[in-house]
Amino acid sequence: MHEKIITITNTPESEIKEKGSRFLGKAFPVFSKEEAESILIGLRKEFYYATHVCYAYKLLQDDIKYSDDGEPSGTAGIRLLNSINYFELSYILVVSIRYYGGTKLGVGTLGKTYYQSGVETLKQAYISEKELYQKLKIQYEFEHSSIIHNVMNEFNAIEIRQDYSDKPLIYCSVKKKFIEDFRKKIIDLTNGKTDIKLNNSPIYI
Repeated sequence: MHEKIITITNTPESEIKEKGSRFLGKAFPVFSKEEAESILIGLRKEFYYATHVCYAYKLLQDDIKYSDDGEPSGTAGIRLLNSINYFELSYILVVSIRYYGGTKLGVGTLGKTYYQSGVETLKQAYISEKELYQKLKIQYEFEHSSIIHNVMNEFNAIEIRQDYSDKPLIYCSVKKKFIEDFRKKIIDLTNGKTDIKLNNSPIYI
């Protein structure tokens, strides 16, 4: 997984018209193929009477999928992917829902319109850079509390919660690229008396 990604944090929409046809643009942050496909299933049900539901989604650089959904090949899905790449985004699904207006647009105009639909939608997006974090579970001795918190502050760790049942226990998230340095520093400063475990898969924050 990449240490940094640029994605969206909202679900922007747009609408454009071309010779009577309506193109409803929608975009969603997605973090798995399953999530993207689930959204598409819902949109096909919601817009059952639409002529075409075209889309493109991109997770990592080489993990992409797009569909023309019955439009001439190369006029819709790839154009929506181009709009994603224009903004250098990943972990995103862009959809353009077309209601046919009775006039054929021609391949050139159709491709430009789908691209415009994607771009206009993404212009409404809140774009954010996210970094890969790893959640940690840290169990330590009471006398090492200040050491733990000082190291967390040094590495800008995000505290999630604490538990003081038996031994102090803290859950936090640390940038994945700093995990080994973070663990080593705590182990060294506490003379190996701290237990640090990875908790769950890395996530983007």
